[in-house]
Amino acid sequence: MTLLIGSLAIYRGQAQMKTLKRVLDQLERVYFDLKVSAPSTTKVQVKNVAMVIVLLWMASVVLMEFVSYYMKATSKGDTMWTLNLCFGVRYITDLQGMMAVVKWTCTVLPVYEGATALNQHLIRLRHVSELSILPGDISLKKSEALASSVLRLARSYERMSDIMRQMGDANGLFLMAVLTSTFLRLVITPYYMLYLNEVHGLTLSINWMIIHLVVLMLTIEPCEWTHAQRQHTALLLSQLIVQQSPNDEQLSRQLEQFADQLMMSSTQFSSLGIYTLDRKLTAAILGGVTTYLVIIIQFQTT
Repeated sequence: MTLLIGSLAIYRGQAQMKTLKRVLDQLERVYFDLKVSAPSTTKVQVKNVAMVIVLLWMASVVLMEFVSYYMKATSKGDTMWTLNLCFGVRYITDLQGMMAVVKWTCTVLPVYEGATALNQHLIRLRHVSELSILPGDISLKKSEALASSVLRLARSYERMSDIMRQMGDANGLFLMAVLTSTFLRLVITPYYMLYLNEVHGLTLSINWMIIHLVVLMLTIEPCEWTHAQRQHTALLLSQLIVQQSPNDEQLSRQLEQFADQLMMSSTQFSSLGIYTLDRKLTAAILGGVTTYLVIIIQFQTT
């Protein structure tokens, strides 16, 4: 499974980079439509430093395990260089897979920021429209401006839906391999921890457990945040429709069209359309891991 993830990261790397470039270009158009300013330098630096720290920590754990295995093999006079080479390839592919997961996270986060910016625009639009709550109190010019703003938000929402579909199509197989591998490792690693007596081995296993959980979180949590923002968009829009229905026919019509668009385009991040990347999936994976561990330990005890 590790070799499959590494192979997919290499084989699909060029196609994923093209998709990433296309996605970033479309996000730039969304940011322009929403008049979103570029993230502050401090915020970008903090995110980059956090990702680098995660990668360095993962690389250090991989290096420690490889050195530990190599020292044990050489102390016993093992000269099986073919096996050593295979383990070396496995660790390299591990690092490639982790880097691909971090790249996925860094691609999803701008989509989340775009969805957040869209909701902020809807909140401001609601505050502006509340100033003219009485029928006939909205001027024609102001009504057209508000309707134009809603139309621009609807276009941005649809572009983000298209971006999410492209990202799912380009990374679906890779995400499935990552989540399947993470599930299996979360079962295997704690099982073998039960039979470790040395502190070094336990420390490595605990670090690997944390790494697998971090990979799971990096893969799913940014998607969950984005889905939550898009659900909040529907809530804000429904509030605007109720508020404006008796006041401005043109604005109400644009809001209702936007609502119809939300109903017809409920796009979410998914892996090949098989399962949605949200916290329900995280709970299902962790529940499955617990169930398998209990069954395996019971059989082992018997």
